[in-house]
Amino acid sequence: MKPRRKPPAVRLVLLAAAAGVAALLAPGCVQQDNGPTLSRSDVPPLQGHEDRVLALAFSPDGSLLASGGADRAVRLWDAKTGKEQAILKGHTGNVTSVAFSPDGKTLASGSLDNAVRLWDVAGRKDRRTLSGFGQEVWAVAFSTDGKLVGGGGGGPRVGGRLKFWDSSSGNEVGECRGHVSTIMAMAFLPDGESLVTASLDETAILWQRKLEKPKARLRGHTGPVRSLALADEGKLLATGSWDGTVKLWSLPDGKEKATLRADVGAVDAVAFSADGKLLAAAGEKGVVRLWETATQKERGRAEGHKDRVAALAFRPDGKALASGGWDRTIRFWEIAPGK
Repeated sequence: MKPRRKPPAVRLVLLAAAAGVAALLAPGCVQQDNGPTLSRSDVPPLQGHEDRVLALAFSPDGSLLASGGADRAVRLWDAKTGKEQAILKGHTGNVTSVAFSPDGKTLASGSLDNAVRLWDVAGRKDRRTLSGFGQEVWAVAFSTDGKLVGGGGGGPRVGGRLKFWDSSSGNEVGECRGHVSTIMAMAFLPDGESLVTASLDETAILWQRKLEKPKARLRGHTGPVRSLALADEGKLLATGSWDGTVKLWSLPDGKEKATLRADVGAVDAVAFSADGKLLAAAGEKGVVRLWETATQKERGRAEGHKDRVAALAFRPDGKALASGGWDRTIRFWEIAPGK
């Protein structure tokens, strides 16, 4: 007996489903309806780091991209052409974090060598090393007025450590304690005195720096919180966790607003576009995902890295997203507005 042929309508449905699966499995970018689109950039992958890329940051004017890696180097790249501009050497451990000052003249870097370094961007040279941290540094950030530099990190015996320095003099001006495990990410709020941190202890903390104690502790993740990002003038916080989720929180009340199942494995990086309308996440699976912040609707999925993606950064104009991975490359993804 010959097998019965499926009716035309059924065949069409099956063909459409197969095409959808093929699109999801194909390398590159998967788009969602007619919203903002994510696509490969004409800029080829940036190659130069001799080991994993662990940190990324764009300069405020969007002309430079800074990267830090497990090769102990900080590198500066032309953000439009991808051409390497400088290699800043001095750290003796993995460079885990980088951040530009608000005026773009200074770059801070944190390292597993227990040091925070400040670099003269124009002169491409080491300005000073901030002393007194004494533990692995996993996060650095400038206050919004550029007067303070914060460093976060810690270790098994000391828990989370959070210190602050005067960016001009290099003098230590404060310390906060509250996390029971290493701090992995940090960011200042626009008031310059409040900040948020994320930790391996599965929490995020909102701090009032001068009080030197937590203002609010954000609980909800079931794994280490590896990354964070701020939007809406500091009123919205995103946290990425190794539990595979991205959570959105309102500040300053610290209330959980939404949970996104990231589908990137353990989440290592989250980032908001400058206007806060787009949210990106990446991690263990080497995939970058993009959502609309307001609706939490997926707007794109980018594949290209051959290993874990550890860092993300939106260009200030919102037209490009950079990702850095364990495959030693940095990739640019173009973002076009929706129709």
